[in-house]
Amino acid sequence: MLREIAFTPPLLFGKGNFSLLEKELITVIGTHQMRPYGKAVTRFFTNGLMKSKFGVLTGTLNGTEETVLRTSARMGGEIVCVLASGHHSLFPKNNRQLLEKIEQTGVTITEYTPDTAFDSRFLEERSRLLSGISRGVLLTEEKSRGGALLTVQYAVEQNREVFVVPGNIFSDGSAGAHDLIMEGARLVANPQQVVESFLF
Repeated sequence: MLREIAFTPPLLFGKGNFSLLEKELITVIGTHQMRPYGKAVTRFFTNGLMKSKFGVLTGTLNGTEETVLRTSARMGGEIVCVLASGHHSLFPKNNRQLLEKIEQTGVTITEYTPDTAFDSRFLEERSRLLSGISRGVLLTEEKSRGGALLTVQYAVEQNREVFVVPGNIFSDGSAGAHDLIMEGARLVANPQQVVESFLF
């Protein structure tokens, strides 16, 4: 999949169960400032996708990505996780134990050498991998101009499917998701709708 994208990384470092990279993957992303609705939606979709033929991919940041990781850990931890640092400098520090647990059954990958510390500039580079490695991107919750929208932008450029879960119309925290739906992203209400979209 990465051969199809611009700025393909010349090298990837990985730790864990590499066989998971042979699966077709769905990236699950969203806001770093989760509301109870967004957390429930993220758990629901992560649970459903992990029971499907697809693998699940996400990042390491607090909020949606952490919720995806914790949900997968409760289900056995077979998940793909893209880092924004090297393996010896896991970020954020509060998720370090969780990531080390994920590496026992899942796999963490990065384009940075092991001792490379996190840099905020790496988040955009990471976004192109989050979308580039997967068949599609699922956004569970996001405000207008939220950081997860950058990954969606890369997904569109890379000709990946974009799925969005609708939220509360009275919540600013769902405004970014609703904007994407109005722009043509696929609205989904359950994990099976994501899976079935690839059957045709």
